[in-house]
Amino acid sequence: MGNYCPLGALTWRNVEKKLKFDILKKMREHFIIPNDEVYDKLALQRVDKYWRHYKHELKKTFFHPDTKTIEQHYDPVPSGHTSNDWIKLVNYWFSPKGQKLSEIGKEARSLQCQTHIMCANSYANMRADYHDAKAKAETLKLSAPSTSCKEDLEDKAFHDVMNGGKIPERPQGFGFGVKRSDVYGVRGLVRKEGYSESKMKFVELDLNSNSSPCNKKKEDLEKRNEELSMKYNEKNNLLRTVVTQFSEFLDVMRNGNASVQLIDAAQSALAMATQQVDASDNDAPRGDGSRSETANVMSKS
Repeated sequence: MGNYCPLGALTWRNVEKKLKFDILKKMREHFIIPNDEVYDKLALQRVDKYWRHYKHELKKTFFHPDTKTIEQHYDPVPSGHTSNDWIKLVNYWFSPKGQKLSEIGKEARSLQCQTHIMCANSYANMRADYHDAKAKAETLKLSAPSTSCKEDLEDKAFHDVMNGGKIPERPQGFGFGVKRSDVYGVRGLVRKEGYSESKMKFVELDLNSNSSPCNKKKEDLEKRNEELSMKYNEKNNLLRTVVTQFSEFLDVMRNGNASVQLIDAAQSALAMATQQVDASDNDAPRGDGSRSETANVMSKS
């Protein structure tokens, strides 16, 4: 028994990790427990509960401070335990700290009208707190705007009544093994925002509205795309005009009919095309006559 239930450790945190690993290994020989850290923690929490309950039963059976001295408690040693561990436990029971905690526990026990408890609070008190939280939630719904989320108001009422508006070290009312970060941390926020059906509906409606930032960004992109398309078409038309006119100019030169006036006109048209391309790159105002102006210069020759 002493191999798995050491009496010398005052709290479960003081138990060696190797011993906890041996306990998990022994449990898996008799039960199917998945190999995961979460399941290991839950299993050890259950062992911790029964370990404390076992020491309580030993105290009820062997601890008699009114009739025995501390030395008389050293013997006999419970079966399955070493004398060294048993003496450590007896000394703790007789220590001022052990006796003070025992008196606090007895006083708290005498105030409970029911045997079922949740952490340090009884189920009766917890049920009363739930009723208060429900009443506050109804009050918030009446005073809040109609656009307020019902779930958010209920969460706020529960948090204010049960926790006094503060983040508790151990959240209550969420089930076994729930940590503070699961409710109030990043994971709790992601779970609330990502899996809430009402939140997803709200986001869907917001994306379809005209005032949505996403919708405005989409309109800006479409406008910019239209401007770039106009620039491309204009430059493409200008390039097509220059190529056509210079093709005709080369045919004239090949036939030997080129004159000085024709060469000057070609040079002027090329300079005008260059100026129009530079103006387009600088977002300068442009007209629809870019192609006709270049063509007119070439045709006058």
